Amino acid sequence: MIEVLEPRVVLSASVPADIDQFIQDSSNPDGWYAALDVLVPAVAQYAIDQDAAIDGYNSLINSIAQQYADDLSALSTLRQTSLQGANDAFWDAVNSAEQSLTTTYNSAMTAYSNITNPANQVYETLVQSLLDDFNNDMGMVNSSGGGSGVTEEELWETMLTAEVAGWNAFVGVREGAWSTFTSTMDPAVASWTTTVDTAYVDREVAFAAIRSSTDTQLSLLNAWLATDLALADTELQSDLSLVEANWTSAMSSATAAWLAASGTPTTAAASGWNFPMTTGPILSFWDDMRGLGQLSFDALESLNWGTWRLIASQFLAEKPVAGMLLDHALQDNPPTLTFPAGHFVNKAIADSSEFACVVGEILEDHIADGPGTYKKRVPIHYSNGDLEAGIKNATIDYTLVLNAGHTYTLNATLIDIYDFSISWNYYQGNLNGAGLTAAANLAWASQHLSMIEKYKWTAPMTPITGEW
Repeated sequence: MIEVLEPRVVLSASVPADIDQFIQDSSNPDGWYAALDVLVPAVAQYAIDQDAAIDGYNSLINSIAQQYADDLSALSTLRQTSLQGANDAFWDAVNSAEQSLTTTYNSAMTAYSNITNPANQVYETLVQSLLDDFNNDMGMVNSSGGGSGVTEEELWETMLTAEVAGWNAFVGVREGAWSTFTSTMDPAVASWTTTVDTAYVDREVAFAAIRSSTDTQLSLLNAWLATDLALADTELQSDLSLVEANWTSAMSSATAAWLAASGTPTTAAASGWNFPMTTGPILSFWDDMRGLGQLSFDALESLNWGTWRLIASQFLAEKPVAGMLLDHALQDNPPTLTFPAGHFVNKAIADSSEFACVVGEILEDHIADGPGTYKKRVPIHYSNGDLEAGIKNATIDYTLVLNAGHTYTLNATLIDIYDFSISWNYYQGNLNGAGLTAAANLAWASQHLSMIEKYKWTAPMTPITGEW
């Protein structure tokens, strides 16, 4: 009797009083205690093993997230540095060409001035000399009353002829100097043009190569992320399957213990009676014990919420719609969410080009049918920005009333199930958007552990009126 009572005393302290009383009042208390002697430590081990699997998964996910963030930052820095380097090389070439052109210009202009300035001075001296001679000769003509034999007309002709000759000589010198100037500048300008054009083409080619290379690396990085997240998920499922297998084995051992401790084990086994599935209080006890494991899991889950919020917030800081939808998803069992008409989420949807396109398609589909009331559900997809980050495969439920007076009223409501799916294409080629892709992929992984929970949400639009 000591061997029978000893586990009964130990186990009675581990089970609720009502369950213990149920066992003592049952027809096979020894069987129940023998079974619970297996089940109680098995449940504790179940919680430990499940926590270990979840903890290992979270550690792996955080490691993947950190590695992705580091690689993405390095790739972004490489892209920016390379683009800046190509741009700097272009401007270095331009500045060098401009300095060379300026030097040539200054030298040619100095040579031009060294020739034309003295020639101009000779011309001005000649003109002054001609004027002095003209004035003296005119004075002599006037004082002699014309007795000198030279007329005023002849004096004017002599002066003007000499001045024209002097001017033509100056112009000839200036044109020769200008010809020398242009012959010096033409090849310099041509060289400047060739250098700048070549540098520009080289820069654009370098830009294209840098973008192509980093886009390819980004695609490979995102593919790696998807693969590693999938492998982590597979590993988690494998670990949890092993936990369940161990529990199933414990249940079998508990059944065997119950049968072995029963008065007629052969008869009981032949009856096919399975004790945990046919006795309400014991099954309730089992559910309670499994709940302890869930509480431990929830504690780990709460820790990871903080990690997830920190990672995701970096990419949703300027996306109020996506941020609000995410906050709601981080609640336990989030209820259906309805944004009232006029809310900023509804306004963002109503102001989007995608919604305007859907409205246009709705009118086009029904105008040919004439006046009446039309109800239908159509899809709406967002491909970029704040709404794309929060809305995936949503639908629009609408009621369209076409009046006989060619006016219409459209009542529409967006309906969506907030969730995430693995992807790496919708921001491919854009390093800024790639961060949001990473956040979405991490959310997809977190969703497997119910850290981010799915929920339904709706956004009724303000009625739209117009003429058709």
